[in-house]
Amino acid sequence: MTTLASIQELYEQIETSAPQKDQAFERFKGLGLPTKKWEAYRYAPLSKVFNEKWQLPGKRGQTTVDRSAAVFIDGVFSPELSTLPKEIIALPLKDAMKSYGALLNRRFETEILSDTDPFVLLNYALYQEGLFLYLPPKVALSAPLEFHFVQLGQNVVSTPRIDLFVGKEASLTTLTTFAPGTMRFWNNSVFHVSLEQGASHSHYDDGSDVVQGLSFQATRATLKRDSSFSLFSFGGGAASTRHDILVRLTEENASATLKGLFLVEPRGKVNSQIEVRHEAPNARSYQHYKSAVADSGESSFAGKIHVAQIAQQTDAYQLCNHLLLGEQAKGMSQPNLEVLADDVKASHGATCALLNEEELFYFRARGVSREAASKLLVKGFCLELSQNVTLHSLKSKIDERVEAFTHG
Repeated sequence: MTTLASIQELYEQIETSAPQKDQAFERFKGLGLPTKKWEAYRYAPLSKVFNEKWQLPGKRGQTTVDRSAAVFIDGVFSPELSTLPKEIIALPLKDAMKSYGALLNRRFETEILSDTDPFVLLNYALYQEGLFLYLPPKVALSAPLEFHFVQLGQNVVSTPRIDLFVGKEASLTTLTTFAPGTMRFWNNSVFHVSLEQGASHSHYDDGSDVVQGLSFQATRATLKRDSSFSLFSFGGGAASTRHDILVRLTEENASATLKGLFLVEPRGKVNSQIEVRHEAPNARSYQHYKSAVADSGESSFAGKIHVAQIAQQTDAYQLCNHLLLGEQAKGMSQPNLEVLADDVKASHGATCALLNEEELFYFRARGVSREAASKLLVKGFCLELSQNVTLHSLKSKIDERVEAFTHG
């Protein structure tokens, strides 16, 4: 069982400490472990966390990784296994504190005091080595930068931490992947992005290879004037995952696009908690999340758009679609608008439905079997989002997984 006392034991095993870690852990204890009574965790797979006894990563043996990526072993950044482009400044967080301490300390202190997700604070307290990235102004990476997570330990709590700073008018694409495996683990990651004026960042999060694990992924993004951030999440399977995303548009003409496609297999659980804060005028945000849920699978979405009084001429959109493919499949949606400005364009919507009988009848009237028609409708449901994925390797993988899902 996981309790505050057992987590305290893990924290005391960490060999190195820092004021930020102590502060984060004290605030984590103050908030406590969330329960189903907390609105944000009503549908989160908490029992999968609390019913296990977790341990910290141990010393690893000889390991090789055959790919050009920033590699994390059991959540710990491994410089010796990583291959990173020369255009970007990449350092282990401990080393980055020597040269970029003021920048990082300011971020850490702000987030520790303001973040309300206990698991984000736990990441601050338990991470053993994270990754600092800085892309200088006007630099554009030509190829995607991959973050590759490898799990070697059984029942390990993995705490990857990535702090990315993108300079003025710089641009890059990043991708998160997991090495396939059958290890039982708890991934509790934090990915924090800051975009300067005119910067552009596209991030693809591929969690489709998490099979036996439990994955809690927090994304925090801060956007300045004329910057743009896009996030596409793909996953599902039979695993239990939680996505906690907070995007702040702090200056004029910033834009954020958030999309997610999940293929939830039997006994799988996907929980998405999204918040977009419009804190400046003339900013835009777009959210669209879809889940195809097999029998006994479960998908939940809670999305909030907050428009501050100063954020006039905001354009914000949010939509969630659940497609239920069995009598025991579950889909829950909780869209939310909080608008304090009076000159805005904001809308939200949600659907939760079975396959459309009229559409099935249309196919059957033309000689297509019900089974074949059902597969075509599921593929069409997914295609609306997958067809816009520009990363070829991920697009091909999504097409393969959708094909396998419809034949499952």
